[in-house]
Amino acid sequence: NLVWIVIGLLILLSISNTMMMSVLERTREIGTLMAIGLTRKTIMRLFLQEGAVLGVVGGVIGLIIGISLAALISTIGIPMPPPPGMDVGFTGEILITGGLVSAGMFVAVCATTVAAAYPAWKASHLDVVDALRHNQ
Repeated sequence: NLVWIVIGLLILLSISNTMMMSVLERTREIGTLMAIGLTRKTIMRLFLQEGAVLGVVGGVIGLIIGISLAALISTIGIPMPPPPGMDVGFTGEILITGGLVSAGMFVAVCATTVAAAYPAWKASHLDVVDALRHNQ
């Protein structure tokens, strides 16, 4: 279980870092949006929605690649040694279930949305004047 926690933290931190770089690169745009009247709540919602959309797109691409590779590997077959009490081995296949697909999509969307929370908060709490003067 510790390995899963470490992998999860790595995924969250890498997505959060990418989203934070997006916030830093668009600081002037965020300042402009705030100057024309968008609220902090709206700015935060925009970045959380961006994270969710990235999760959906990444999840769909991952599922397409995963299902394609599973079909290819299952077509070739996975030679398995004989189980205890038998003399003959068998050919294994990869079984993709609806639960597996939905769990993969759920994790992808939730992970990116959670990872986008801090960058979204950071973007929504920028000072308008400083954001407009950014990189000048």
